[in-house]
Amino acid sequence: MIGKRLVDKSMEFLTIKKSHTQPNPEDVHIPTAIGNEKKRRDQCMNCSAAPTVEVLWADGIARAWFCERHLEEWRSESETHQYVELHRFAEGIAEHYQDVLEAASYTEIAGIKGRRATTKAGRATNEYQGLLTAIYDRWSRKAQKAILSASEGERKGLVKEVDKQLLALAKELKVAAAKHIDEAVRLGLKGRPLDKAGLKVVNSKVNENSKFVDESLIPRIREKIVSHLDSLEAQHEYQLDGLALFGLLESMRSEPSAYAGAFWSAIFLGAGLAMVSVDIERKDVGQKPRRVRWVLDPAAEHCKKSEFHYGCPDMAGEYESWSAMPTVPAGSVSCLGNCRCHIDVQNDSGGWDRVA
Repeated sequence: MIGKRLVDKSMEFLTIKKSHTQPNPEDVHIPTAIGNEKKRRDQCMNCSAAPTVEVLWADGIARAWFCERHLEEWRSESETHQYVELHRFAEGIAEHYQDVLEAASYTEIAGIKGRRATTKAGRATNEYQGLLTAIYDRWSRKAQKAILSASEGERKGLVKEVDKQLLALAKELKVAAAKHIDEAVRLGLKGRPLDKAGLKVVNSKVNENSKFVDESLIPRIREKIVSHLDSLEAQHEYQLDGLALFGLLESMRSEPSAYAGAFWSAIFLGAGLAMVSVDIERKDVGQKPRRVRWVLDPAAEHCKKSEFHYGCPDMAGEYESWSAMPTVPAGSVSCLGNCRCHIDVQNDSGGWDRVA
């Protein structure tokens, strides 16, 4: 049974320093937090001008520094870009005026693929994906310490602590979803009010996300931790190693980011509500509904049709109206939340505009 640890006490609070290298173009790159030494602190994060202000945002997880013009652009770009602290400086160099360990994870998430950041919808989804990963990173550091401490006692108490830590993770992920899925639907609505139909979509996606967290993500993480404990006992090893536990938690790091798919699909569900309203208005004045087209991301791997889901290549093409589409990206398609497709709407000139 896992009992008294034979490792040095200093292992319990071992600090793991991670290097966050510049990601590939397809990887998530959020220019709104301290990442690594390659990010120049004597330049605004969005241009080469000297920064004049530094902010903490996303409940203090993320950090950013800008010139005055780009600070205002950043604040107006998304409802989530609200800072909790603001610090001005005269030297033109962003200083670390407060230690925020989570910032590196939020700015660059190496190895986790994001959407193309050339659109507002893509940037917003990438930021939400980054936030989910930052939440997990912060949780994994705290959970490692708590679980190591509990391993000094009996097995029952150790597993109880594991469950306690997982409950905290689930709660934080659900809070993030409840806050940001609302933003995703509004993003798709493009300024139209969030009415009863919109609120219904928000509640449905939030509840769906909570179900997946409770019934899929948390049980998988728990199973991996408990299996590790079982393996130690089977090998008659009576210590829980700090590095091994941290590595175990890190191996699950990419899983929460997949839940950004709920945000991505919520954008299109919101856009669908807006388009249906537009089509009704057009019909009332004798006009046809706007044509739409499903567009595949040329850089993504495309899913195939399965027993209960469509394949994205089968969805690609033009439709007479939004209502004629059987589903939306990240909806009832085999790739689910990993979907990278988007929808275009035909404009009055015959060209095509992205819905978000």
